[in-house]
Amino acid sequence: MDFIDLSGRGKERPLSYSTIEKTFYSFFVYQEVLETPLDYRMEDGENPRDLERRQILRLMNLIAQEIYINKFDPELGTDKIESRLQKGHDYPHEHLRAFRMSKEEIVYNWLGLVGQVARQYFIMLGKPDPKERLFQHQFPEQVWGNIGKFLRNLLALPLWINRDLSETVFGGKQNNSFWKTVFETGRTPQGMQVLAQPLNLIEMIK
Repeated sequence: MDFIDLSGRGKERPLSYSTIEKTFYSFFVYQEVLETPLDYRMEDGENPRDLERRQILRLMNLIAQEIYINKFDPELGTDKIESRLQKGHDYPHEHLRAFRMSKEEIVYNWLGLVGQVARQYFIMLGKPDPKERLFQHQFPEQVWGNIGKFLRNLLALPLWINRDLSETVFGGKQNNSFWKTVFETGRTPQGMQVLAQPLNLIEMIK
């Protein structure tokens, strides 16, 4: 919560509450009423809603640790970063990376891939795809390890700290499909090379 702007108008925190609602909550909180009672298997620690809550919280804390804590500087904030880069202003790489990765349309795409990393584990074991109930299934530590590796490899991509991209891909608000194309092909829909190669989930969790 230290990195979420609740007012919608602040310039100190990288994530808006609207972004959290449209990504974390929309993707990972099962939207339908459960068939089981509210206290189902609560004493065993396997209540679906409680497990969902605890695992989403763990994911958010993991993301905060990897991207924001001691990396994003609230004193530098988010105001006019790209335009200032174009005028020669410098920002610490970790701050710039956290800022860019927090844009709603970008979070929408990389967080969706985090969900794919988790689902892939269950599918590879021959289990049914958990789909929208993903976080109601207990994640073994290997899943958390895979998510951590994915995030660290994502962070290592050069585009997040490439100041020249402030005039192009980061220069204005793009939509979700724009970044979906970038991650899937390595290029923008207009054909500009942004990534050396498309994202490969198998490679990203090595």
